[in-house]
Amino acid sequence: MVLYARERHRDGDIYTYDLDVRDPDGRLLERWEGLRLHAVRKTDGSGPWVPALLGPYLERQVADLVPRAPRCVVQPDSEEGAQGQHARRVQTTAAVGRPLGKSTVVRHRGDGKPEVDDDVAVSASHNAGVTLAVASQGRVVRDAEQVGERPVEDWQALLGAEHFALAKLVRRERGEELSVAATRVWGAIECLSKIGRAVAGPITLAESRLDGWVLLRAGQAQIATFPAHLRDRTNPVVFTILTEGSS
Repeated sequence: MVLYARERHRDGDIYTYDLDVRDPDGRLLERWEGLRLHAVRKTDGSGPWVPALLGPYLERQVADLVPRAPRCVVQPDSEEGAQGQHARRVQTTAAVGRPLGKSTVVRHRGDGKPEVDDDVAVSASHNAGVTLAVASQGRVVRDAEQVGERPVEDWQALLGAEHFALAKLVRRERGEELSVAATRVWGAIECLSKIGRAVAGPITLAESRLDGWVLLRAGQAQIATFPAHLRDRTNPVVFTILTEGSS
């Protein structure tokens, strides 16, 4: 069975959902409307996470940071992984259908960016054994990068002086390893390149929250970043979601 849940309302720790139960072919077996759930325990969200449960968490937290939050899905890759263009596109199609709530045809432009027929922007990233897919009415892109240790000199060369200074600022604000802070900034640069900014330009620290989320800004772009541990990975994975616009 496959469960499709849509949040109807949120009031503090009380959540109201509509829930469809479908068979693997998509046939509706049961529908619950107005299901009320009460959160009784919360953690800082760092994990370790089962990938399928991480997507709703990312979606909810991003909604607290930006005005126009996307739908988010984190889907584990198949046993064969997402190596090669065909495998990545198969994973993208499967992942993109989940935030849209239906099977959908995904086309790919010459630059590889996925598109769908609905009036919605979609984006997907493959790394650390998972596919991160996002969907929004406005511009949205994403990045997922597993944190890796690098010498300070390598981070300086990769980020450049201005963005390396931002990474050091995030490190001081968060009290986290430089590799995590620098991966946040690198994810932001990657997202900006995906919306056509060959040169990322100035990026500033807008907010650093106790729960591990950091919000960066670059012009009208708002970039939410969060390091999460996945159950089968030693190092954390930094998930980065860029949205643009104020409404």
